[in-house]
Amino acid sequence: MMQTGDEDVPLRDGQETLPEPVELPNAEPRKGAHEDERGPRQGACEDPATR
Repeated sequence: MMQTGDEDVPLRDGQETLPEPVELPNAEPRKGAHEDERGPRQGACEDPATR
């Protein structure tokens, strides 16, 4: 999903817009993914640790 949107922007604008638009969209989804991973990550760590 991210690749499709990121590729559309840089391909249309150019190389100069690649770093600018990529940083903004990458930072937004990155925060969400981190929060989501935090939940399942803690549970997985506790499973093997409790065992």
